[in-house]
Amino acid sequence: MRRIEPGEPCLTAAEISARFAAEAGIELHPTNVGKAAKALGLDYLERAAEPVPGQQWSKPQRLYAEADLPAIFASLQAVANSRRSP
Repeated sequence: MRRIEPGEPCLTAAEISARFAAEAGIELHPTNVGKAAKALGLDYLERAAEPVPGQQWSKPQRLYAEADLPAIFASLQAVANSRRSP
């Protein structure tokens, strides 16, 4: 596993999912990004999620390195391809 360096640009799963949709034209839920990153054994950072009014608890957001996007996108493309197959 490659460690994320201090100051390295990182994105949330939602941001990666949106970028994948823009580039590939395929929308996948951000959960798929997390599953892909976990399967690839990628490093991540955690930060507190933005508070939502009325919500008492929220899970920390995971941030993945921008340098790992090609591997994540390849994994997301495989997921999308498997869903199109009969």
